[in-house]
Amino acid sequence: MNEIFIHCQNPSPAQRRKEPVRLGVPFTRGVLKDETTLNLLNSEGKVLPLQAMPLARWVDGSVKWLECDFVADVPESGDAVFRLKRGNGPDKKDNPFRFVKMEKSWQIDTGAAIFDIDTQLLRPFFSVRLRGAEEAAGAASEVHLSDLNGHEWDPLVDNLLLESSGPVRTTLFFSGGFRRQNKTLLLFEARLHLFAASARASLELRLHNPRAACHPANLWDLGDPASVFLREWTLTLALETKKKRQLRLHTGEADDWHEIDPQNGGLLYQESSGGKCWQSAVHRNRDGYVPMTFCGWRLYSGSHFLANGLRAQPLLWYGQSQGLGVSASIDYFWQRFPKAVALNAEEVSLSLFPAEFPSGHELQGGEQVTETLRFDFAAPLECKGWGSPSLDVRMEPETYRDSGVFPEGLWEPADQRYASLTQVALDENSGFFAKREIIDEYGWRNFGDLYADHESVYWKGEHPLVSHYNNQYDVLYSFYRLYLAGCDPRWGELGRDLAAHYSDIDFYHTDEDREEYCQGLFWHTDHYLDAGLSTHRMASREHLTQKNPAFCGGGPAAEHCYSSGLALHYFLTGDPRSRDLVLSMADWCWRSLCGPQTIGAAVLRATRSLSWWWRERGSKIIWPRYPFSRGTGNCLNALLDAFEISNDRHFLLRSSRIIRGTVHPADRPEDRDLLNAEDCWSYNVFLVALTRFLHVKHEWNELDSDYRYARDSLLTYARWMAAKEYPYLEKPDILEYPNETWAGQDLRKSVILLNAANYAQNDERALFLDRARFFQDAGFDELMRRETSHYTRPLVLVLQNGWAIEALAAAQSDYPEFESTEASNGCATKELALGEVIRRSILDFLTVITQTGPGREWRWLKTRLKKG
Repeated sequence: MNEIFIHCQNPSPAQRRKEPVRLGVPFTRGVLKDETTLNLLNSEGKVLPLQAMPLARWVDGSVKWLECDFVADVPESGDAVFRLKRGNGPDKKDNPFRFVKMEKSWQIDTGAAIFDIDTQLLRPFFSVRLRGAEEAAGAASEVHLSDLNGHEWDPLVDNLLLESSGPVRTTLFFSGGFRRQNKTLLLFEARLHLFAASARASLELRLHNPRAACHPANLWDLGDPASVFLREWTLTLALETKKKRQLRLHTGEADDWHEIDPQNGGLLYQESSGGKCWQSAVHRNRDGYVPMTFCGWRLYSGSHFLANGLRAQPLLWYGQSQGLGVSASIDYFWQRFPKAVALNAEEVSLSLFPAEFPSGHELQGGEQVTETLRFDFAAPLECKGWGSPSLDVRMEPETYRDSGVFPEGLWEPADQRYASLTQVALDENSGFFAKREIIDEYGWRNFGDLYADHESVYWKGEHPLVSHYNNQYDVLYSFYRLYLAGCDPRWGELGRDLAAHYSDIDFYHTDEDREEYCQGLFWHTDHYLDAGLSTHRMASREHLTQKNPAFCGGGPAAEHCYSSGLALHYFLTGDPRSRDLVLSMADWCWRSLCGPQTIGAAVLRATRSLSWWWRERGSKIIWPRYPFSRGTGNCLNALLDAFEISNDRHFLLRSSRIIRGTVHPADRPEDRDLLNAEDCWSYNVFLVALTRFLHVKHEWNELDSDYRYARDSLLTYARWMAAKEYPYLEKPDILEYPNETWAGQDLRKSVILLNAANYAQNDERALFLDRARFFQDAGFDELMRRETSHYTRPLVLVLQNGWAIEALAAAQSDYPEFESTEASNGCATKELALGEVIRRSILDFLTVITQTGPGREWRWLKTRLKKG
């Protein structure tokens, strides 16, 4: 292998020293068999400690994605370059961390500091002692949680494990619950990262309400009875008081430090975003009003007002004026308001849900919130903190492109239309960052999501319509793909922010609701309606006055299931949570597609099928086992993501079942009414996922009957598309809303035809490429003509599918010859008929019987009987 160059760009005017870095590195198939043979060198050629762990492997066992940990020195507002190259690997040394496990605590020696860890209560450090120091740098830390009644809940640890440990980083994973009088209010997870030869610590804290929302009438408003209401969630760090100490606070908005009187202490409280629309309706609480009382932040010492400002990223420092001290900070302080930090002579306080916030804090059923805190117990007086703003760490675009880990390739926008629209997405006046300001898409529940401004096109209200995008069409994947193609680093920033939001808020993190809801993904908020009090959960009771109540409501559904962005996030960061969510998503969407596996649910499915047959008897209706729609396509894609992450073949087997239950090579596409755009447009989402299945099977050299079946099915529908499909806006009269979104949807047709050309022969291959170019041109030309193309949804469709215009520019009609296609055995997709209804119902019952039991039947019945 050639050398791989890793670039660390520092956006801060402060020099970064020994900054921990973790990233995923892709490798071409067959290149890296053993990760221990890699060396990491700095710009001076010095070999640095490297911690490496494979995240995914190719079919031949070689490394596909490798997680790499190291520490970096990066100059102020500058760049540092590191090289990965083959060698003997770093010097084989013992693990630099020393562990002593006792009954009630663990002790971890990093070589620079000794951390004492409580194993029973979530107190990340009993104490922290610097090597060679006479006294502790920090005394016991404690996590406090109180409800609106003022009751304190104790954070009891159920599980503590050593998640990873190597020459650079050690990570401890905690899980448990906040309990009081044998009752559990909320669950928690935490990851504590410690670093070799360092006194730094990074702590991820996650708060989780595992209850199922009641969602009466399938409406998902704030104030639901399953919500938990909190007064405060704070971590405190007790300080040694034997010697006189200096207390300092930096707001992050200017270069000045504020000296804090140890007796009175200091408090910096960020109540709102500090933006022009800080009182936006996006922040309405359960009672329907916006609770914030002032814009930005305020700094107090005791009862005395010291300063105020708009957007703080504060850093606390405590220590001797001529020596090292303790620094502490919270990531994304103002963006994820409300937040507060305080310090006095006795303790540092980091408030993730501050008691000062006027209306308390609501955590809905199935909702999570994750915050990151950073400590340095050997911070110099003039430290600027670490980790914020984040280093921009990536490799050269060729490394990602040439590795082959992106089946569609990795393309930087070169076509003038494609480049123009991607630039609009980052425009300072109309791009995604600017859209945040329109409705103040900030606060811990909102930050990272996109404003769905396309829903406001018919809005007549006095204030901007509030609508949340919830990662439709997996814009997260598109953000990262453009970032890795060498484009603007802001794409990576958008991706990082969205991944955090998506993982906490858009998932329904519960096992206590309907099987088809649990661990699922919520839709974006309802079309052309203000989100009301539903936050990111689609439907609010306020919609009942604006829309036919029969069509109000809705919960998680596989039609809104997007996994590839999180899978890529896992490969780029090594975050185990993203891995777990992708695997969970694949299981959920399969359950959602197949329906609950209980006898009661099977009876309902059989009854509905019989009723439908009775109503439509005598009609010719194609009746696939799975709908030919985006829900099935999204499920297929999620299963393929799960297979790539885990290499668990049951995900691939399920993928084959879905394909065989949805399409057939002998189908007559014209019989499926696919030109009925309003009802059937999303069939093309399934076909895109089908092309990915073929790529995976080809990559694994499994050119078997499942491969041939999928290939021949793709060609059947591609031939029909090439002959019959047209740009949607050529027939506006059949569309309910003939807007710019339809031009964006046309771009996906070109992706299908481009991929189908890989499996076609001779003249047909050239035809597919020609029609792919036609749909690309039609879509882009229409978008360029429309003033509304800056809206979120059409831009996202461009990001999702526009890369094909670059791939088409490089495509040739004389692809290498593929094996000739063969007619697959069997009959076309079944029609709705009594015999087929009976056959399918019997098979459904036989499957259910092997999976159900009394407990599962009772849970299904109980969730069906509740209102919702």
